[in-house]
Amino acid sequence: WATSNHDVVRSATRWGAGEDPRAYPKVILAMLFSLRGSVCLYQGEELGLPEADVPFERIQDPYGKVLWPEFKGRDGCRTPMPWSDSPQGGFSQVEPWLPMEASHRDLAVSRQQDDANSTLNAVRGMLAFRRQHAALFDGDLT
Repeated sequence: WATSNHDVVRSATRWGAGEDPRAYPKVILAMLFSLRGSVCLYQGEELGLPEADVPFERIQDPYGKVLWPEFKGRDGCRTPMPWSDSPQGGFSQVEPWLPMEASHRDLAVSRQQDDANSTLNAVRGMLAFRRQHAALFDGDLT
């Protein structure tokens, strides 16, 4: 099971438009982690990252270049993972091939790891819950 991947708008934006941007990713993740079977977590979903706004001049996706502005391409979900709130998000010391979304730095791992109410720590709790309940990954449905 997966809610996002490198070809679709991030789930926090795709399904959570108009919802609380800090709470809604947890709802999506709770749904995902409660499904029986294998779970695939796309990078950044554990932080609740929304879709990044990549300006046309920084677009790398060939579809985004050709179909702009009707389709901005798939780069909005492919931006670097923010590990810290530094200019490049701790992803790189130099400018990465896709820009670091400023709002993503506010959701960086370094900002969430010590916050008991963060999306990152909610994911850690949900993963621990899955590990304790075999029926979620290998059980029968009745």
